[in-house]
Amino acid sequence: MKVTQVLIADPQELALAGIERILSKENTFEVCGQVKNKTELDKSIRTHTPDILVLDYEKLAGFTAESCLQLAQKYPDLKIFIITADQQQENILQVLESGVLAFLTKDCSRQEILNAFYSITQGQKFFCNRVLDVLMNQKIYRSSHDSSSGELTERETQIIRYIAKGKGTQEIASLLNLSPHTINAHRKNILKKLDATSPVEMIVKALSKKIISFD
Repeated sequence: MKVTQVLIADPQELALAGIERILSKENTFEVCGQVKNKTELDKSIRTHTPDILVLDYEKLAGFTAESCLQLAQKYPDLKIFIITADQQQENILQVLESGVLAFLTKDCSRQEILNAFYSITQGQKFFCNRVLDVLMNQKIYRSSHDSSSGELTERETQIIRYIAKGKGTQEIASLLNLSPHTINAHRKNILKKLDATSPVEMIVKALSKKIISFD
């Protein structure tokens, strides 16, 4: 059985100990290292070639929310898992736009953390309830009754559920036996109907309308 290698980018010893403890009883994960600043990060990724990077962009010296996009672009196969105390809506949204697969706050439960690890190993996204609450409570999205958008069709609902699970256009097309062009057309319609400008905003609005759920 392949063991998933986990690299932790967080200067706090308690964070490392806590994650190691959570994963210690899980045979499928192994912590391969820890870095404490941005300078060490590239070297450690090249040395350990981790499958998952657990990152606190707020605590890691020399790293910012903006750096997440650069990291994701440089290492497209690396699954980035954010665990941070930062609850600033602007930062959270910026990090989510970079393509991270999981975002949890440091007061999330052990079970939520484990659920996130197992979700992202399958290529699925995982956002804890606190992160979703931060996004929706900031009122940067118009509520459903303020939108002139129409109702989603059954097919569109099916597609947005796949998108929320982290599946790409090609995979969705294969699952539904449709062409990628058709899936992209549906995506554009969904964005228009939900009055959204990005996949993250689309998912958040779908959650607020109870079209999808992460339960």
